[in-house]
Amino acid sequence: MHLNEMGKQYGLKFSAHDWLSNSRLSILLGEYIHLNAPEHEENYHEAVFKAYLTEGQNIGDQETLSAILQQLGLKSDILSLALSDASSKARMQENSHSAIREQVTGTPTFFIGKERVFGAQPYPSLLAAARRALGLAPNNPNDLPLL
Repeated sequence: MHLNEMGKQYGLKFSAHDWLSNSRLSILLGEYIHLNAPEHEENYHEAVFKAYLTEGQNIGDQETLSAILQQLGLKSDILSLALSDASSKARMQENSHSAIREQVTGTPTFFIGKERVFGAQPYPSLLAAARRALGLAPNNPNDLPLL
């Protein structure tokens, strides 16, 4: 199913890309924010996803990330601090090793109970996996609320 079709009912629009962004820098900055400004973490991730998926921006570009920081009211020098922060680099490396151990080969990957769900899946697929993980009937709408 096409992403824009899936996202339409949630008010989400996806930009077409014919290139992949190297997200390493945006992930490192996210780790820095997680460790040093956790109150901005959720808004940072939302802004990065919007920039890449909706607006088609390159989230591996320092200017793009500086603009995101400014949108969030954060100083752009946080980016240079993140680049040299050993704790952020170590956390990113730990997460990378964890992904390798868990055989994560793509994003998004959801772990629901004992199941691993790969890729952009429609909501009913995720809900069915959650129901199976909880031992509930796969199609009983009274088991879990729909979002």
